[in-house]
Amino acid sequence: MPDTPLLSKTLFQSGRECPKRMWFDHHRHDLKPRMSPAEEARMHDGIAIGKLAKRLYPDGIVAKYVGETDEAAATKTRELIEKGATTIFEATFVADGRVVRCDVLTQHPEGGWTIDEVKASTFEEGKKKPKPEHIWDVAYQMAALRRCGLDVRAGRLVVLDKTYAWDGGEHDLERLFTRVDLTAECEALQPEVEIEAQRLGDHLLSQEEPDAEINTHCKKCDYGRHCLNGLPHDDLIFMPQVRPTIVVKWRVAGYRRIPEVPQEQITDRRMLPAHRVLTSGKPWIGALLAEELNKIQFPAAFVDFESCQPALPAYVGTAPYEQVCFQWSAHVASLRLGRG
Repeated sequence: MPDTPLLSKTLFQSGRECPKRMWFDHHRHDLKPRMSPAEEARMHDGIAIGKLAKRLYPDGIVAKYVGETDEAAATKTRELIEKGATTIFEATFVADGRVVRCDVLTQHPEGGWTIDEVKASTFEEGKKKPKPEHIWDVAYQMAALRRCGLDVRAGRLVVLDKTYAWDGGEHDLERLFTRVDLTAECEALQPEVEIEAQRLGDHLLSQEEPDAEINTHCKKCDYGRHCLNGLPHDDLIFMPQVRPTIVVKWRVAGYRRIPEVPQEQITDRRMLPAHRVLTSGKPWIGALLAEELNKIQFPAAFVDFESCQPALPAYVGTAPYEQVCFQWSAHVASLRLGRG
């Protein structure tokens, strides 16, 4: 008999976006496509940043190793706490159908514990707010650990500081990373976390694929090819620039396909060309296109360049994820082709 599935923080986050996606993540691995090179690169960036962040905690002890079961890691975590460990990496807790592995669990100065969640993202004080999904991530961990009887006092993000500039030597970890206190936000989410965890846990235990409303997020989902199979090419979700709330509004009004939507209900002018083409069946060409193209004087040079945004600065004076151009070329067209 298969093991009872546990709701991890990854499944919880996936389920908040779409319960069907969460269910597929656990029950239908065969539908998930292989990672693209870009996704693999992001994964390796995350691993490298996680390893660097651990060096901020020289007294840290690892509770879970690759291949070790959650139950064994949870037992080891309890033993480490009982022996007086002050910082634990991959601290693991299992209770009530949930499993949580904390990147870093460290003792709070006033007693109890602090959850530090390491993310391969950036933060700049006063200019950027933490992502909502990161807050939910830490809030879920906080709720799960409290169910295990742990006195959790705080939750923080450990992220890259956008203002950090590499000087060419060893990375100054205290400047490279910054800690963002999310305690208040996580406390406010606790009632909702419990409701969501119960709902998603029920879906996860079911052998039946859950129903889920198709919307714009489905286009970027790993399982989009499966869920969108057979959907007409002019479904509302394919309207350029359309927001999920607008899709819902149109569906409530009885519309299912783009040509069915009256033009007066389209308030974003960027949607109008697609609406005209799908309604008339004829191509649309902007009235000013020919005029703008005729302004080009020949011979004309077209510059092309390649760039990268390394998570960890690779060049002196650059910051995390700063765009760096490493190759460029100029393509010259000496004659105008076509009419005009």
